[in-house]
Amino acid sequence: MYGGDSADEKVLIPRTEIIDAHGISVDLNDPDKLYVATHEGLFYITKDVLFKMGNSDYDLMGFTAHPSNPTVFYSSGHSPRAGNLGFQISEDGGFTWKKVSNGIRGPVDFHVLSADAALLGIFYGWYDGKLQKSDDEGKTWELLSPDLPDPISFIPHPKKNGDLYAVTLNGIYLSMDSGEKWIVAFPELKSAGATALAIDPANPDNMLVFSRKFGLQKSADSGKTWQNISETLGGGIAIHITIAKKDPNTAYIVTHAYKIYKSTDAGNTWEKIF
Repeated sequence: MYGGDSADEKVLIPRTEIIDAHGISVDLNDPDKLYVATHEGLFYITKDVLFKMGNSDYDLMGFTAHPSNPTVFYSSGHSPRAGNLGFQISEDGGFTWKKVSNGIRGPVDFHVLSADAALLGIFYGWYDGKLQKSDDEGKTWELLSPDLPDPISFIPHPKKNGDLYAVTLNGIYLSMDSGEKWIVAFPELKSAGATALAIDPANPDNMLVFSRKFGLQKSADSGKTWQNISETLGGGIAIHITIAKKDPNTAYIVTHAYKIYKSTDAGNTWEKIF
């Protein structure tokens, strides 16, 4: 439904711009549909048209999609009226949300949140300078104490159980034991000011990365070597990159100015779509 009664929770509200972006995800069945988590709730773009999903005004500071169910999303953040939201789930495609748990020392407001893509039911969240992990679909959480700088995002490996990347301004780190211990993943990017990373769900050897020093790069060997891509993103800095599971040739970038770019040739060329 488009428009409609403001009391209807499942309306699609046309919008003309995005003023922030805390997380993105491509629809599992439609590579032309991109979800964007914002201060005002969940938005999506399809065929260059932008909609807000429902009337919720939750500030979705943390956002991640279910790895295999296209109607399930997870979030955290805060409400303008009720404070921190804890860990939430939407089972109707992002229109409505319900709390699963408060997390530790919560209700939490995870600013970084990720679902493990290879181990269903495992989640990672960053709150108050600490890493929390759940292995029961977010019902209960444990605190980990990793030697890890504040992360910008968590990127799970799509096929290796327990492998998790953390993008930080001090480099990209890798944990191979579900967040317990961390190593520098790509030494050449250690001081490059990395801001975003994406891994191809179909072929994890293929990666896209953005850093302040090198700009946009791609790898075909799991990050052992990187090739520069001659795309300036209008002078912007990529804050989110994602690759479609349905069509790995399709990828999206959101910049710090909240401009959205799309590639249909595996990241070689990009078109600004919003």
